[in-house]
Amino acid sequence: MHAAVTGLGLVTPLGTSLESTLAAMASGASAARRPTLFDPSGFDGTLAAEIPDLDARPWFRAPKALKLTDRQTRLAVIAAVQAAAAAGWSDADADDLGVVIGTSGADLRFDEIAHALVDTDPDAAEDPVPFGRAILDGLTPLWGLTVLPNMPSAHVAIQLGARGPNSTVMTGWAAGLQAIAEAALWIEDGEAERVLAGGADSSLQRFAFACLNQAGMLNDRGRFLPGEGAGVLAIESAASARARGARIAGWIVGAASGAAAMDDFEETLVRSIESTLAATDWMPASVDLVDNAGGGFPGSDGLVAAALERVFERRAQAIVRDSSQAGHALGAAGAIASVLALASGHWSRALIISCDPSGAAAVLALRRDDGETVSG
Repeated sequence: MHAAVTGLGLVTPLGTSLESTLAAMASGASAARRPTLFDPSGFDGTLAAEIPDLDARPWFRAPKALKLTDRQTRLAVIAAVQAAAAAGWSDADADDLGVVIGTSGADLRFDEIAHALVDTDPDAAEDPVPFGRAILDGLTPLWGLTVLPNMPSAHVAIQLGARGPNSTVMTGWAAGLQAIAEAALWIEDGEAERVLAGGADSSLQRFAFACLNQAGMLNDRGRFLPGEGAGVLAIESAASARARGARIAGWIVGAASGAAAMDDFEETLVRSIESTLAATDWMPASVDLVDNAGGGFPGSDGLVAAALERVFERRAQAIVRDSSQAGHALGAAGAIASVLALASGHWSRALIISCDPSGAAAVLALRRDDGETVSG
């Protein structure tokens, strides 16, 4: 696996661009605030990392498409447009431009569904066909076009005219990293010359908050801060980058993932890290950054720490970074961490880790040569 990253796009609760997010992080700004998108009263935790006053209109070529999008989709488009612009990609030929976005799931607008259920005769539930029709009659006509989980990838392609392969990854909180890995494989296999890949997600919806609350993850005094955001990488082949003398932010050189019950999660993560290292021919001692992008939920931090100590031994504490300052953006967390890693710090070999409460783990290997430009 060897794919060049030539552009970065980012939107987080700390800023709607890579530059503003980095500046806010450097100043020590906190993303924790009471949500405005819904009333969190009654939940065990009332703080979240919400993007304030999000306005996606400037990022959409056809603003009327906004009525067909949910929050995840809007975040994906913003980050993807930024990444493509940073890469210097033109619209002249988008036949080879692919899109793959990871997310933990769509906003199904459960408030709207709940109202439809309340207004439906409960006796009709004995006959599912009229019951379903009654519910659908209570939803807005555009409901089905906004809640499909592939909408972030679809609208990124629509807004940027991308006519290459298009995919959506839904593997929980590991989705963003796995989407980037899939894009790198597309490049390696020749399925696309250029790909916009990453993650977009939001927990700032009542149903998602209720799920997190039920799982015991909401606690204003805990480390887990539910959030939202998107991170997208512009990825292309070395040949494509060479042909136009592109500036390289880094290289995607390996990836691995696995899943198991939480009782076996430590072993799963160790195997995923070791598989990634084997694919890159790196020794553990050569890795100078490990970004733990997906943690903070009950029981995870201890398991991740134990796995890293097994692989990196005493060095683990020195090379591990926690990228949760902007909150946890669920399926987008790994992609956001990848963007932040490529944009900051002094390192040459990095592993980005993202894990899900279900026991899924994903690892991505990045290599960077500062200031590298691929020329003919």
